[in-house]
Amino acid sequence: MAQWRSKPPLHQAFTGVVEQAGHLFYAMEGGGGGTGNGSDGTKKIVQNKGGTGDALADCFSNIDGLKYIGENTWQSKGGLIYGYDPKHGTRVSHVLAHLVADFSKRLHTIFACSRNQVFKLIDEAWTLRLNVKPIIQGGGKTLYIIPMNRVVGAAGETCIKIVVKEGVKLITAFPSK
Repeated sequence: MAQWRSKPPLHQAFTGVVEQAGHLFYAMEGGGGGTGNGSDGTKKIVQNKGGTGDALADCFSNIDGLKYIGENTWQSKGGLIYGYDPKHGTRVSHVLAHLVADFSKRLHTIFACSRNQVFKLIDEAWTLRLNVKPIIQGGGKTLYIIPMNRVVGAAGETCIKIVVKEGVKLITAFPSK
């Protein structure tokens, strides 16, 4: 018998999960655009195919600006790599978590755009990073605080913070003052 799980395992990227006979089926809301593959606001359900990444690749396939490159890893048009995230499963899900409020955190900023615009916005900031001084952090991480010269956050933030390791492997990106 199918059992609906109320909290998705990959944060806000999915609206729910159904488990039946040991297989997970992920459900997500479409994001507009009317392509008929879930991007028109309908629910889309895909099966987890044994951890190969196929289900995740399918669920994130309608997000503009990302290309699935294998092993639960995506690349943006700007060259950023979105791989594994210990809390959210993937860095894609981690970034998508910055589209909704998270009241369990003391500080959590929210992008003022849709899921189909957020990766383009981060790529735009990534291009502009050449105009700012990088801040070297521990563990091989680099922080960029990039002024966008317009509001990009729901609370009026006008900068985007991007943290990467190994040059292009995204750790996080979020709006900042």
